[in-house]
Amino acid sequence: MSKQELGFCGVDCGICPVFIATKANSDEKRKEVAELLAKKYGVEVKPEDLNCTGCYPATMNGTAIMGHCATCVLRPCAKEHGVRTCAECPEYACEKLQKVWQEIPNSDEAKSNLFAIKKPDNL
Repeated sequence: MSKQELGFCGVDCGICPVFIATKANSDEKRKEVAELLAKKYGVEVKPEDLNCTGCYPATMNGTAIMGHCATCVLRPCAKEHGVRTCAECPEYACEKLQKVWQEIPNSDEAKSNLFAIKKPDNL
């Protein structure tokens, strides 16, 4: 896990298939992801619309972001605070972050990722 590939909430964007396809700039991977989304979740997405540069770059530089991440309440908050992850925010772990953790399926991993950054020896 790279700190640069973490979402503000601690989710590892680096393992997201959309992020991986974007990073590789692979139309074949985008097609595979589109098929996976259709089969697993019943979501129809055109492969060419599957682009995400990750939470921080998308928020700070206005590049591509996907799905529910595009409307995440943490994005404007993190931009306002100028942080790469919520672990670097003086309000960590605020009510917004805790609510997001309740909504995401891999919240235990996300919490662990931020906790590893928050440890005093990593600041």
